[in-house]
Amino acid sequence: MNWPLAVPLFLLLMACPKKTEVTTMSKWAPTPYTADQIRDAMPTDTRLVFRVTLPERTEVWDWRVTEAAPDSVVFLYKTIVPGGEPEASTETSARSLWSELRDHARFEREALTVTPHDAKVAAGAFEAHRYTVETTTDAGETSIKHMDFAVDVAGPPVYMEHLIDGQRVMTMELMSRDPLIRHTPTP
Repeated sequence: MNWPLAVPLFLLLMACPKKTEVTTMSKWAPTPYTADQIRDAMPTDTRLVFRVTLPERTEVWDWRVTEAAPDSVVFLYKTIVPGGEPEASTETSARSLWSELRDHARFEREALTVTPHDAKVAAGAFEAHRYTVETTTDAGETSIKHMDFAVDVAGPPVYMEHLIDGQRVMTMELMSRDPLIRHTPTP
C-alpha cells in the first residue's frame, strides 16, 4: 500500500459524510467556508505546505493548485519524507469539485463543538474557529479531531490534531501558503 498517499486520502474521506446516508440540512452543521470562498482563495499556482506528524514518521505535504476552474480544481500533491528513502516520497494529481472540498468540513451537529481559537502555526498566527469533532469508531474507540479553520483564509485547517482514545495519531500544521488570500468573514 502507498502509505504517503493513503493517509491524506483517508483523512479527507473520514471528514466527508457517507454518500449512502440520507441527509437533511438540520443534521449537518454549517461549514466554515462556502465553495465560492474556497475557490476565490485558491487560484492557479496557490501552494500550501504542511508538516504532518504520524506515529512512525514526519512528512511534508506540498499541495499546488495547477488548475482552478469555476466548478473544480486540480491539485498536484507531493508527499516528502525528510531523511527517508526516495521511494517513500510520492507525487500525484487529482481533480475535485469546490463543493467537495467544502464538504470535507461538513460534520454532524451533535458531534461538533465550535469555539474561538488563536491558532499559532509555522505559517503565522490566525484568528480561527476550532472545530472539535468527537465520534466513536467502529472498534468502539473515542475519536477526537481538533481542526483550526482560519476565520479569514478559506481552505484546509491551519492546524489539525487527531486523537484515538486520548493518544495522538496525527497532527497537520500549515508551514506556508502562497498566496495568502484573505476574505471578509461571513457573519
